Amino acid sequence: MHGGELTERASRQATQLGAEFVISRGAVGLRAQGGDRVLTLSSGDEITAATVVIAGGVTYRRLGVPAVDALVGAGVF
Repeated sequence: MHGGELTERASRQATQLGAEFVISRGAVGLRAQGGDRVLTLSSGDEITAATVVIAGGVTYRRLGVPAVDALVGAGVF
């Protein structure tokens, strides 16, 4: 099983168990409130949940040289 398939299966199972996914939103705060967690998004919206999983991702720093865009995907970062 490759990583994409494993991710799909985990996502499907989590959804079946009642998990909700909030994708591509900036989180700016997290606090405890009783037994729950309150996540504040960059939009100002708040999400209250018993469990919060944050997958922060990554952004590579680009080299400041001319024509670097032509090398993206070729192992040059």
